[in-house]
Amino acid sequence: MQILLIFIPTIYATLASQIFNFIFGFYFYGKKVFKVNHLTKNHLLRYFLLNILIWNLNWLIIEQISFTGLSKNISSLMIIIPLGFISYILQKYIVFKIKT
Repeated sequence: MQILLIFIPTIYATLASQIFNFIFGFYFYGKKVFKVNHLTKNHLLRYFLLNILIWNLNWLIIEQISFTGLSKNISSLMIIIPLGFISYILQKYIVFKIKT
């Protein structure tokens, strides 16, 4: 995404990043990180909605921070950890929640 931020608007750079994450992340996070044996359409729908949420937060926050004068690249680096934390928590407790 860092390179894309140089050449295209933030909304499109972050969208490209989220599309990549959606394609590869659903299986990887579901099966490997959260150890879900059988991924369902419900998991996919919740993961899709989470991706839309994270995408919107990502580009809106980058735009807001860069409005203060910081570059979009620095702005995006500042929010990687907070957005990653939010994404992890929502995946763990909502998207890939294991019913006991």
